[in-house]
Amino acid sequence: HPLSHPTYIFYSNCNPLLLCSCGNSIGSLGKEAVEPGVQNVTVKNVVLTGTHNGLRIKSWARKSTGFVKSILFDGATMNNVKYPIIIDQDYCPDRKNCPGQNSGVKISQVTYSNVRGTSATQVAVLFKCSPSSWCQWIRMANVQLSYGGQPSTASCQNAIGTAGGLMVPQKLICFLDMANSSNLPIMRLTIILVALVHSLSAKTLNVVTDYGAKADGVSDNSASFLKAWKDACSTAGEATVYVPSGQFLVRPTLFSGPCVSTNITVQVDGKLIPRTDSEGYGTSSYWLQFQGVKGMTFKGGYLDGKGSALWSCKAGKGKCPDGARTLVFQNVRDVLVTGTTSINSQLFHIVIDGSQNVRNVIMTGTQNGLRIKSWARKSTGFIKSVLFDGATMNNVNYPIIIDQDYCPDRMNCPGQNSGVKISQVTYSNVRGTSATQVAVLFKCSPSSWCQGIRMANVQLSYRGQPSTASCHNAIGTASGLMVPQSCLKLSST
Repeated sequence: HPLSHPTYIFYSNCNPLLLCSCGNSIGSLGKEAVEPGVQNVTVKNVVLTGTHNGLRIKSWARKSTGFVKSILFDGATMNNVKYPIIIDQDYCPDRKNCPGQNSGVKISQVTYSNVRGTSATQVAVLFKCSPSSWCQWIRMANVQLSYGGQPSTASCQNAIGTAGGLMVPQKLICFLDMANSSNLPIMRLTIILVALVHSLSAKTLNVVTDYGAKADGVSDNSASFLKAWKDACSTAGEATVYVPSGQFLVRPTLFSGPCVSTNITVQVDGKLIPRTDSEGYGTSSYWLQFQGVKGMTFKGGYLDGKGSALWSCKAGKGKCPDGARTLVFQNVRDVLVTGTTSINSQLFHIVIDGSQNVRNVIMTGTQNGLRIKSWARKSTGFIKSVLFDGATMNNVNYPIIIDQDYCPDRMNCPGQNSGVKISQVTYSNVRGTSATQVAVLFKCSPSSWCQGIRMANVQLSYRGQPSTASCHNAIGTASGLMVPQSCLKLSST
């Protein structure tokens, strides 16, 4: 309903298991010729099941002074929903009182982020905007909607916007469908310019054709990969480091920032392997490490850490290297990891250290999932403001774990407590299967409790049954769909 004084609305953690309802709807708007608008609305972490619409904005197909502006839909799960994302500016029941007219309601700055699930219609994203007042600045990020087990489709009319991250249905094309409208030459020019700027600013750097890497599984490609990264890092705009199909040998390599670009994608279509001789990892604690970067996506790839030799050495109690972690993100911010397979890591598959906002991680068969770990001894260290958003677990041991009792062989720390302070850690939209009955384990320090832990829409099963959670010295809150049930305390008393 239009607001006489546009205000701020925050609507969060709703789980309406509804049938035959209208979902989350803004509107109808524009019924009256003169009416105020709606702005500054945030809808977060909603779950819709079997509804006629999902996230909907609707206006009458007639003249109006109304508007919709600055709307955020973030973190929605759709279960067999018709039109999970829809803007309908052609609302006219029985085609009365509006036939032949166009909606005058102006819609702008609407964001759809982290929307996942299944659509009951093949067209999962429908933007039917007004021919006389196009929708402007629609933003979509990480939308994944399927139909009948296949990718869904999108349909756009008179809509201008951008899309980023993982997009199903496909991005960009939808926003350009009406670019040839002869009725709107100025608007058509705007779209062409947007597309031109995008094409000019985007740069793809192929490690084979541009930097001489060889996909033979023998040649050392570390220098080629690093040169491609440095060029991407220095790009003033969007840049992609592209690794085509084939097998690429790479030594331990540090890909460091800060970068000029805040939108770097590392797209790996091939398989990465390390050297397997005695000098394979050397004394490095990592294989591939990204450090000091803001705004990047690591997409695809098959990472084989070749860790079996080290495992055998350690099993034989010989003098062995400590081992290396496969994929490390240190002091990074706003990182998306998607579609990546990691096997045979010497130590850990993916490690996040001192970073913020790591999204859309897929883990299969790993010993830990989203883990924060500290030694059980005094320290001035801290971990603060960390977001894990959109992770999928496939048979993972301890999908969510904080371990502040780390003390290998109980040496150099027995009887001590970790001094590392952990606070403001959020786990959002984490789903999948656990290989351990305890899927969520918070083992925080007795002398420095974990504070401000937030969990929202965590769904983890164990052998087809709900998993369990175990908490020690952990304070926080939980909301939305929660499996297992939260064990967080509200206070330390």
